[in-house]
Amino acid sequence: MVIEKVKKIKEAESKAEEIMKNAEKEAERIINSIGEKEEELRKKKEGWLKGEVEKYRGKKMEEKERKIKEMEESYRKEISEIKERIKSKIQIAVENVWDEIKREIFKL
Repeated sequence: MVIEKVKKIKEAESKAEEIMKNAEKEAERIINSIGEKEEELRKKKEGWLKGEVEKYRGKKMEEKERKIKEMEESYRKEISEIKERIKSKIQIAVENVWDEIKREIFKL
């Protein structure tokens, strides 16, 4: 009876050791799996962030281009207005000079 109990105890110890070894292997597999998932998630996050940065850059570039076009249009309009004012002043100056010339010619 004692021998049987000793055998059962040894069998139980043997099973316990086997269970422990299996548990260690499973734990190692889980740890590796977690590491792989962590790496996978990190890569996804980097890819997502890169995409978002590119979208932001694109929007900023579009905004800058739009502002540049607005400024160019404003400058063109301003230059056009300045040219028109100058033409008007030139015309007035030419007429004044012509009137002065006519007066001088007719005085003679």
